[in-house]
Amino acid sequence: MLDFSIFTTNVDIATLADFSRQHCLGICAALVPANMIATLQTLIFAGTQRPRRELSCITTLSLLYATLMVLHVVSWFVVGVVMAPTFVLLSLALVCIGLNGWAIAAPTSLGGVVRSLVMVVVRRLRQWNRLTPQT
Repeated sequence: MLDFSIFTTNVDIATLADFSRQHCLGICAALVPANMIATLQTLIFAGTQRPRRELSCITTLSLLYATLMVLHVVSWFVVGVVMAPTFVLLSLALVCIGLNGWAIAAPTSLGGVVRSLVMVVVRRLRQWNRLTPQT
């Protein structure tokens, strides 16, 4: 008879949440930049009209980072810590989830918005460069 007991694990949510709170600085120091860089890469891929497969890979990774950040913040909410940093982290994660969801649902739409924003910034920089005195 086969024994599949090695595949069952006892994941204790309380232990994971306690670990999350004890190592908050390290978790945030890793997740915040990873989340922002992965979401920026999603925007770049959408703006440059990269193939759907490449876009799906980076959005999946970015959604993983954002979900981990939401779970980390929820572990603080569970113990009653309601402070500005928790809301800032939650907002960052939700914005990243929204942008990555948009990239999955309508990549051409998001790509058009990104390209339009880049053109506005380029025009502003060219105007600013003409107004500054050249030495």
